[in-house]
Amino acid sequence: MTRFIRVSLVSAVGAFSLACNDQPTESVPPVIASATTLPTEAVPGWQLADTAKVILLDDAGQPVSGVEVTWSVREGGGSVTPVNTVTDAAGVSAAVWTLGPVAGVNQLRASTILG
Repeated sequence: MTRFIRVSLVSAVGAFSLACNDQPTESVPPVIASATTLPTEAVPGWQLADTAKVILLDDAGQPVSGVEVTWSVREGGGSVTPVNTVTDAAGVSAAVWTLGPVAGVNQLRASTILG
């Protein structure tokens, strides 16, 4: 009997900017969203056939390039390669996700800090 894993991708962005008086001020953070459709279930230990992709967009909906994205496995074990990527001209960043060895929830996170 084959057991399956539930798969999900989460994302987070942190942002701040400096004003003229060097005091941190809030800015409208870019949006990071999934740019790929991952299966909702998969076999434990498998490398997903499609790479995990996110897209970084500014508040006007335009792609943000040249931003480092950090990938981390949040739940279920497994691995992601590479751990750090950079958004391309279309604002897209991608990594290869290998699921954990045990049936259950697996979660991958893509995050970036802009400043």
